[in-house]
Amino acid sequence: MAVWGWSRLIPFVLGAEAPKQFPNVQRHLAEINARPAAARALALKDKHAFKAEMDEAAKLAMFPHLGKKVA
Repeated sequence: MAVWGWSRLIPFVLGAEAPKQFPNVQRHLAEINARPAAARALALKDKHAFKAEMDEAAKLAMFPHLGKKVA
């Protein structure tokens, strides 16, 4: 399941022809995509507004140690 999140992005990262280089990964991706849980997982992005810019609040959310004072 962990590879599913990344393997579905192969065409965007490596190019439109890249999936042909990984037939087993594409088969695995198709099997997972056929599951109802995959559809529910993909639908999550439509239910929530995600922040795209890396402002100060985002940096502190991702890297909370940066906001801690060192004594």
